[in-house]
Amino acid sequence: TSAKVEPVLTIPHGQNLSSTSGWEQRVGQILWNPLLHPNSSSGDPLVDLAETSSHEGGGNIITVGWDARSPITLWDISSMSEAKEVWSTKPEVETTSFRRGRGRLDRFSGLNSALPRRASWDPHDGSHILATAGADVVAYDMRCPPREVGVIRSAHRYGVTDVCHNHLQSNVVVTSGMDGIVKFFDLRMHLSQRPSSA
Repeated sequence: TSAKVEPVLTIPHGQNLSSTSGWEQRVGQILWNPLLHPNSSSGDPLVDLAETSSHEGGGNIITVGWDARSPITLWDISSMSEAKEVWSTKPEVETTSFRRGRGRLDRFSGLNSALPRRASWDPHDGSHILATAGADVVAYDMRCPPREVGVIRSAHRYGVTDVCHNHLQSNVVVTSGMDGIVKFFDLRMHLSQRPSSA
């Protein structure tokens, strides 16, 4: 007989939100802090998690909601007995690709909203993440209040399917899209500031 495997920790993604549609709790992706490297390991995973959590912004794992109705949340799981929410985006953020009256993009809004959201945690700066949002890629700084700090507008015509930082060179990311194209971006040239909604 095989032993039953029990979870050590459970993360309550999206359970603190007021909406009850169920989409808020769906997780499409999980990301470990990229600053956790095997070559810098102490040999004790709990010590490594605590070190990363205390020195690199307070979190060591991100849950990425299925779409814009579900948050992107940074968690501190260093104690391995409870998950503490450190930072989270607000669900149903209106992105450029989902706004009405955008001509050709409006025709594909159903397709864009069906794409699962993907994110990439910057391996050169543990406080920055990029996330897909329809045809756009949005940037977040997890040291700031949860709002978009920049955007690559219309990165892919029919929607962005993935985004990934270059681990060898900072400011370089690669995206893929429903248009069948893979694109490389230098964030210093392509990441524009989001207009304030105040």
